[in-house]
Amino acid sequence: MSRSFIESKTYQSIKEDEVRKRDTNAIFIALRIPLLELCERLTFHSIASNLVMFCTNHLKFDSVDAVTISLIFTGTCYLVPPIAGWIADSYIGQYNALLASALLHMLGTFFLPAAAFYYTRLGPYEMPLDGRRAYFLIGIFLVAIATGGVKANCTPFGARQVEHVGTHAIQTFFAWYYWCMTIGCIIAYTLMVYIQQEVNFALGYLIPGLTMMLAITFFITARKKFIVIPPKGSQIAATCKIIYEALCNKYKQVPLDLPSFLDYAKIHYGGSRTEQEVEDVKMLGGVFPIFLTGMIYWTIFAQTNSSYLLQAERMNLHLGSFTLPAASLHIFIYGGVILLIPLLDRVIYPLLDSFWRRPTPLIRMGLGFLFASASAIIAGILEYHRKIDIKENGATVQVVGGENFYASQLSVLYQVPQFLLFGMSLVFMEVTSLEFAFREAPLSMKAVVTGIFLITIGLGQYLSSLLLIIVNAVTANDPWYPDEINDGYLDYFFYLLAGLIIVGLIIFTVVARRYEYASDRHNNSVKELDTKESDDESISSDIGLLQQQTTTTADERRTLLQRTERYDSPDTCTEF
Repeated sequence: MSRSFIESKTYQSIKEDEVRKRDTNAIFIALRIPLLELCERLTFHSIASNLVMFCTNHLKFDSVDAVTISLIFTGTCYLVPPIAGWIADSYIGQYNALLASALLHMLGTFFLPAAAFYYTRLGPYEMPLDGRRAYFLIGIFLVAIATGGVKANCTPFGARQVEHVGTHAIQTFFAWYYWCMTIGCIIAYTLMVYIQQEVNFALGYLIPGLTMMLAITFFITARKKFIVIPPKGSQIAATCKIIYEALCNKYKQVPLDLPSFLDYAKIHYGGSRTEQEVEDVKMLGGVFPIFLTGMIYWTIFAQTNSSYLLQAERMNLHLGSFTLPAASLHIFIYGGVILLIPLLDRVIYPLLDSFWRRPTPLIRMGLGFLFASASAIIAGILEYHRKIDIKENGATVQVVGGENFYASQLSVLYQVPQFLLFGMSLVFMEVTSLEFAFREAPLSMKAVVTGIFLITIGLGQYLSSLLLIIVNAVTANDPWYPDEINDGYLDYFFYLLAGLIIVGLIIFTVVARRYEYASDRHNNSVKELDTKESDDESISSDIGLLQQQTTTTADERRTLLQRTERYDSPDTCTEF
């Protein structure tokens, strides 16, 4: 074996080690972003989990107003991201936007202990009820705005840190991003809800604010290691300008037979935009219907923090001498996520890669619909048996958060299957949607597509509130969802939710079957280009052959003409 060959192999090995080390460092740095999301989710869910209970028990809102505040709070968190993304892309950059959002999140959280604290412990002064309400509403408003800022920038900024490593690194980032986020949710729905319900809300709100301080410190320390791209203009604003220009040109020019009205914005059709810019915007026409049909799923998801909680408050929360917090059953949503994500990422998907192929993102999202529908059906069955138990065995008085509730003797642990199924649905729906948004969008549209996804979640929350109003209006004579659910038909409401999800799945399937993945579009474009080049070569060959035949024919015609001229000349006739 020659010395040069050995040196070449050694150099190649060193380069491979360097690349592997670089990729590992990139993934390690990127994981700081999921840890920031862990603390942010801990804070958010510490607020959202018992928001209805705090509003009814301490701020004295009625049940309908409390549920409305909860749904608007959650919905606003998902409607803000497009605006936050526009600010980040146009003015301050994603890193600065994340940092500012985290600081605002911490500030808003510190308003909540001020609203929950009993000032009589410090002296004769007590904050008026209106003051408490004002502090609380200001606090959750700031948190909602800040949450939108984090959501708009966290995933694209994090995925950019590992984008150069490869597709599997991106998928791994999103999986572990959601895994860390789920850890924060579990802490919120166990330790924090227990402190809020059994100790006091002031301490239960103060601790999450302190965790955000730690998260901000941890995030700032990695500033010099992040891949930070300066703001280059808003993708959302550019998209709106292209659509506006296309509409203006369509109605100003002579109508043309074009595949899409957006083509009017192209340079060769009288616009000012390049071919690629317009084609990137046209891609939204395929992605938007996918996320829009998913809005029905998020309408049902909103009920896990309201209807599922109201059901839990009226079930037996006692495990021996220990009293479970009513909101703690959410741990089984995120416990299912914690178990299922590593199982899918490390076992099931690799096996499918070896023997067949892993399900496409749209198939996985469809599975999310099915699991959510099963969760609502089981919740309806449980509600039916809960009311039967009260009718046959009577209700017991149960104190939850300082208020009395008439509860069934059935253990609240019977809710575990419905929460567990919903957790499994989130793995297939939310994780995959984030991956789908990042992978399918071209570079210039990633923030726009992620924003569209988050908007549909927010609209789903608002739609859930509207659905509740419609149901109460339609069933006013015999309400399904009264203030005291023991007097209503919450089981019918759950069956309605399950039916809506199935309808949503059918619509989603129709839309998904027409969708063409970005990779397929690229492959088809390459095939069309190869076919065009092949046709061009064939045409060139045919032209060359035709020219050769034409030349030959011309030569033959000249020879024939010369012979004819010889026969027609007088000299030739005389000789003949």
